Amino acid sequence: PDTAEPHPPIKLTLESTTHLPKTSSTLSTLTLSVVPDGLHSDSSIPPMTLRHYAYEGWPDFGVPQGKDVDKLIELIREVESKQREEVAGGCEIWVHWSVT
Repeated sequence: PDTAEPHPPIKLTLESTTHLPKTSSTLSTLTLSVVPDGLHSDSSIPPMTLRHYAYEGWPDFGVPQGKDVDKLIELIREVESKQREEVAGGCEIWVHWSVT
């Protein structure tokens, strides 16, 4: 029998989405928070902000070519900049480049 205490329920809320043509990506800002359920208190676990980049320039079964490479480099710069901004705020950054 599993005697481990169950994890508290969580809620993921989409706060905004922004298309970033310079990086050929979409940035989604989400909030991850604990949902009070009577067994768990959300007071000790603060909400977490997540930044998710969906890179659209990566072809299925291939690699970026030409301008898509330039946009991928811009995305890397964007993510590095966002990491420096968010380091004190405890933000997670996720990058996703394929839907398959």
